[in-house]
Amino acid sequence: VYKRQEQAFDMDLWDECRGPLSDWSDADAVGGGCDLGGRDDLAAFATVARFLVEEVEDEKGELQPVWRYEARATCYISEDTPRDLEKEPFAEWIYTDKLHRVKYPLKEMREQMVDDFYAYRLHDIAYDPAGAQYFAEELENDGLPVASMTQTYAQFTEPINELMAAIREGRFVHDGDPVLRWCVSNAVAVKDRQDRWMFDKSKSSDKIDAAVALTMAFRRAMVAPRRSAGNLYITG
Repeated sequence: VYKRQEQAFDMDLWDECRGPLSDWSDADAVGGGCDLGGRDDLAAFATVARFLVEEVEDEKGELQPVWRYEARATCYISEDTPRDLEKEPFAEWIYTDKLHRVKYPLKEMREQMVDDFYAYRLHDIAYDPAGAQYFAEELENDGLPVASMTQTYAQFTEPINELMAAIREGRFVHDGDPVLRWCVSNAVAVKDRQDRWMFDKSKSSDKIDAAVALTMAFRRAMVAPRRSAGNLYITG
């Protein structure tokens, strides 16, 4: 089977995208994504906000939106993970509250999802049905909209390509979170004969959960319908 692999992200470009985030109440759409990981993995929840830059005419003379994106991610790890959390960089991340070491990572993450859903008006949250079906059902019970997104070439090619384009063109901003950066730097992407891309966890140098969650959230922000513009007048 033909597969070409390479480091997924250009880290120099990634670092250039670091900057302050906007007020997300002004976002056109906000999407979420999660990667639950395993006992020694990170559980990651990412959110991506979409903002309108301009509208340009296409070949048919129709106006098409140009978007910029902003992202943040939060990672959790179990207190009883077999990974040595006294070693760096984990010890520093935990000390500075960049990595949340908790007894029940998925419980903590679910509570944050509920908070962010109402704070940022999330369109929906993407999950991988292969390992998070029950978790998604719990989110639905909380009243949160969810979207199935299997970790396959078919599902990931478009958001990977669009995310890379946004990074190259300066239309992407992140807040410099070190755990997200570590996951992004670990990520390896593989390409098949049909020019489709996917992350390969088995070939990545270490954990990439936050990078996966980021790409899932980016996808949900990409496809979200546009919010209504202008003032809403209610008469009675």
